[in-house]
Amino acid sequence: MAISDDTRAIVAAIITLAAKTGGRSRGDLLAEWRATFDALGSPSGPSEEAAEPDLEFPHQPAPLEVASEVRDIIIMYMALQTFVQSNPESQFKNEDVIFPGFDLNDEPTYYGCADDMINRDGEFPSLWMRHDSETGGKYMNSHSPLLASYRRMLTVWRQTDSADLLEEQVSNILLEANYHPAARQEPGHA
Repeated sequence: MAISDDTRAIVAAIITLAAKTGGRSRGDLLAEWRATFDALGSPSGPSEEAAEPDLEFPHQPAPLEVASEVRDIIIMYMALQTFVQSNPESQFKNEDVIFPGFDLNDEPTYYGCADDMINRDGEFPSLWMRHDSETGGKYMNSHSPLLASYRRMLTVWRQTDSADLLEEQVSNILLEANYHPAARQEPGHA
């Protein structure tokens, strides 16, 4: 049974996605890929060009409104980080203002845009984030959707009239990150 080039391309794409999202090494996946071709009865195994699939996908820039919102969120986090760094006596510590990133599964456009800005383009080199030991870049996957929280935080942050935040403003911004509006009680209601 001969394996078509289309089949090879599909398998290469699956391996590529698995390597990028599954936490397994490309080498392990490539070995499994070659074994799959052997099991399917390919007389010569994968072709030379198919043996090393291209791990890069065509880059598609995020829509302008997404890029603008991501940039605002990152700048807000940098303002929070500047406050903490400038005010060591504050109740807030570095870990309170580490930018968690975006959820790769639920917010992929935002994740990709932030990853492009931070890791690919090298913007915001002083932004505090978790470190990705595999890629050497900054770890972008929050593993939970945070866009709604970021938007609530931005609403409060945009109401500040100074580049230098005050403790109360930082408190109000961070409160929005952890306090969903649905959990709020109307005044006078138990």
